[in-house]
Amino acid sequence: MSGVQKRMEKMAEELEQMRRIKLFSPEHCRNILKMRKHYEYKIYASSKNKEDFLDYIEFEKELLNVVRLRRNSKRINEKMGDIEHKIINRIKELYEMVTQRYKEDVTLFLAQFKFCKQMNYDTCASVVVSNMVRNHTQSVEMWQVVARWFAYDKKDISSALKLICKGITFHKDSKVLYTEAIKMEIYNLLGGNLELKLDPEGLTDTQKLCIEKLQTYIKEIINHVKDYEYYIELLNYLGEYNFSCPVQDTIVKHLMMNYPNKAQTWNVIAQRDYKGLLNPMDKELPPNTTKTKLVKCIERYREGLTKVPPEEREQLWTFFLNCLIDCRQEHHGVAIHFKTSLLKEALEDAFKHGYLAEKHYIQWLDLVDDNGKLEILKRGVEQIPQSVELWKVYLRTQIVSDDRQGIEAVFRAGVEALQGKALPLWTGVIRYYLLSADDDTMEALYREGVRQPQEVSDVLKPEFVEWLAIAKGMRHAREEYLALARQQPYCKELHNTMSKLESTEIDFNFDAWENVHRLACEQFGKEDVDVWMNWIQYYMDFRRGSVSKAILQQIYMDAQNSLPEVLFLSFKDKVHLNSLIVASGVEAKLAEAIGVPHPFAPQILRCHSLQFAREGTKERSIIFDKSHCDDVSYD
Repeated sequence: MSGVQKRMEKMAEELEQMRRIKLFSPEHCRNILKMRKHYEYKIYASSKNKEDFLDYIEFEKELLNVVRLRRNSKRINEKMGDIEHKIINRIKELYEMVTQRYKEDVTLFLAQFKFCKQMNYDTCASVVVSNMVRNHTQSVEMWQVVARWFAYDKKDISSALKLICKGITFHKDSKVLYTEAIKMEIYNLLGGNLELKLDPEGLTDTQKLCIEKLQTYIKEIINHVKDYEYYIELLNYLGEYNFSCPVQDTIVKHLMMNYPNKAQTWNVIAQRDYKGLLNPMDKELPPNTTKTKLVKCIERYREGLTKVPPEEREQLWTFFLNCLIDCRQEHHGVAIHFKTSLLKEALEDAFKHGYLAEKHYIQWLDLVDDNGKLEILKRGVEQIPQSVELWKVYLRTQIVSDDRQGIEAVFRAGVEALQGKALPLWTGVIRYYLLSADDDTMEALYREGVRQPQEVSDVLKPEFVEWLAIAKGMRHAREEYLALARQQPYCKELHNTMSKLESTEIDFNFDAWENVHRLACEQFGKEDVDVWMNWIQYYMDFRRGSVSKAILQQIYMDAQNSLPEVLFLSFKDKVHLNSLIVASGVEAKLAEAIGVPHPFAPQILRCHSLQFAREGTKERSIIFDKSHCDDVSYD
């Protein structure tokens, strides 16, 4: 291990520089040296592994970040670059060591390459690239990363395209590499200016050659990548460049010949009609006015609806209606009433065929008057009876019209249809009746609500008790609480609400209040740490003068007997923290009851303060030896 000792001596000189210019305190420097020594022995041990190298690299990167932060915050310019350069060289050396040892792992080379790029080490990056291209041809990510570096960092688009083409020869079905190749060819054709608009009739010979290359890529994709969604993705991308029309035509023809039964095929063709793009299956030229483009688009969607199979029809209707909704919101030369009539007609047709989605029913409401809304919503809940959103809107519309008979009918029908999902309806109708009904009606409604499935009753039980406390007083609330608390399924929030109500009383009823915590622990104490902590907190906050050590000890023992071991450890940590923060009063009794020695309190608080200090300067605790947290002085 003499090599390690020599390396440590060099590091000691570096750390002495850090100490001398007051980048770090002497204690910090000792901790950094200790951590480095730990990693050095690991990477030179006979049983070293890849993770040891990566941990060491991560440590040095963190240290580099902290050095830079401290230079900025303390305005220390002395030895600027020298200290950082030594850390960077160490990271570089560690990457070389780990990639030499684990040559088969391409992720290590990619990480090394990324680091070299960040540090602007072009020579080192070039070496890494050569190693990857020679040894890791099986990695698609490697070909993409290297090609992008040549194209956009080194501005060598020719080498980039050669590399990407070489990568494709190894990965003939890689969508990633084909996409990258097409983007680079367009980047090359436009001279790096992707906003440039070219006249398709005035292309140079070089630009025409790029178009031919794009055609070649598309043909290779069609042969090796059987994914129509990918074809559509490329078609949409190429649609932004008018000079690529011949390439787009190739994709469109292939889609129509091989995937005419897919909703997405007809959607993309119809969208191209709306944009005024030429579709190769059409004999006439595309329309040139917005209105005629829209009409052609609608005709295309309707043609598709007659040709796709039933399982694709719902999706195509969705595309069709979304297109008309978006069109209606656009500001162009087509009259709004014309677009609205087209949309209404399409919505009606979709409903008749049974393909109208929930969101389209809701959007349909914006196009009709109040009476029309109720009719549409009635249709909607009949066709999609499990739609919570449609029932919510239906009930809300009835409430706005203040039709009590209609409200009751919609509410009852919705509750029957939705069952456990009907909570929004219960909430809405309760709010309505709170403003208009008497207490007896409200109580009857709540009593019905607490008998609903758990998803509903868990919310309405605590609300009912709270309403009783306000409307009829705490005596009624306590009686109902005890009745509800014993009904299964049990409701934790019921206990929390009752405890809060007890805490608002002028004269506390401690017996009733303690019974709330006792019931909560009986019902949820085997799976919930909070119910035990709430009981202890109750004594801390409200029974300081009268609680005995025996009571606290009993609660602690009951929790230990009830909770699984993992949860009890969490409970124990929380109790310890509460008892250590202030070693006086009931906290002192609690600490004594569970056997926590008081002298440890200052030590724990000091460790917490140190952690807060670290977070305040955005430094990572990895730099510091946590086992010495009492001794570290943080400047």
